[in-house]
Amino acid sequence: MASREFVKQRRKSIVQLLKKTGSIPINRLANFFSVSTITIRRDLDILQKAGYVNHTYGIATFNCNYAKQTGCEYISIKKLISRTAADLIQDEDIVLLNSSSTALGIMDYIHSSNVTIITNNGMILEKDYSRDISVILTGGEVRPLKHSLTGDFTLSMLSQIRATKCIMGCDGFSAKAGLTTHNPNEMQVNKIMLERSDQRIVVADHRKLGNIANFSYGNIGQIDILITDRGLEKKLLDQFYEMGLKKILLVSPTKAK
Repeated sequence: MASREFVKQRRKSIVQLLKKTGSIPINRLANFFSVSTITIRRDLDILQKAGYVNHTYGIATFNCNYAKQTGCEYISIKKLISRTAADLIQDEDIVLLNSSSTALGIMDYIHSSNVTIITNNGMILEKDYSRDISVILTGGEVRPLKHSLTGDFTLSMLSQIRATKCIMGCDGFSAKAGLTTHNPNEMQVNKIMLERSDQRIVVADHRKLGNIANFSYGNIGQIDILITDRGLEKKLLDQFYEMGLKKILLVSPTKAK
């Protein structure tokens, strides 16, 4: 039987994950924590009674009505960044997306026609999208929870593609280290996506700007557009332009829906 402390920590982790992502399918949570869906539903029932989360139709969601404003504002900012990136997509575009949840969020807002999305993010299978959009999964080895695809198979497929755009998130974006990630396998995938794209767009809220993760896969001068929020410090903005960043789009959470 699981100890009370272990169960308490799992439930705390569930809340933290939902606060970060907004929503996660219940079966994904069960797989990530290596427990049954019955156990996860029991956790969610308790967390819902406490006001932290909601869960219906196989999806657990973060409860913004309970949370502090900053937590919900973060989710709104991510959605607005995704929507702004989607507005840059044109008819006939071929777009590479990495495993970022913010990059994947563009699927909710694309309004252009005959768009092809190529991604290593298996979570795209959970998305509803227009018939005007074609989706191609790269294939490869699957990482838990995020269901990102990596490895030689992924790299081989991406090496044969020329995309009009790539839209990617990151764990760190700094003048010192450029674009960085915590995962070495995703580093290689992100690097080749940059190399195989004509226009490179990074989507990241201000909390990731100035940060440095473990593995570097690109420099700021490679990036055409950074989409972030107005929490970006002016000194970082100036540094990024000095390093060769071509354009920064700032979104305001007051406009997020």
